[in-house]
Amino acid sequence: MHTGPVVITGCNARLVAGMFDAHRSERKVGAFLCIRPSLSYHFVRTRADGTVVELEESDKIELRVNGGYFVFRKEIFDYVGDGEDLVAEPFHRLIRGGQLLGYRYDGFWKNMDTFKDKQALDDLCTSGTPPWEVWKRGRP
Repeated sequence: MHTGPVVITGCNARLVAGMFDAHRSERKVGAFLCIRPSLSYHFVRTRADGTVVELEESDKIELRVNGGYFVFRKEIFDYVGDGEDLVAEPFHRLIRGGQLLGYRYDGFWKNMDTFKDKQALDDLCTSGTPPWEVWKRGRP
């Protein structure tokens, strides 16, 4: 039986290598990619009565979202119950146990959830310098 980490991914090998190394050195059960969302919002914090106490641009706060790539040790299966979604209940168990690492990634990342997202990625591809083709620029 394989005793090493279980990798669940579908992304750039260099990105995964960095996340894998961080996961191994921190000795956590799980790790997942945390990226800065591409948003142009202002986040607002209010009191219960609606009085605004803070207003901040989305790119100026340390907000991260799940980038959808994961690395786990085999112990992850001890945290997942029948019929549970991986990110819901199991992640909360890992968090309570201090066993989940958020790998902070600030490089290029773009979701493709909608037709508009696909068009944006197609535009980047046809621009001649798509940011994911790092091998053509000779840098990681």
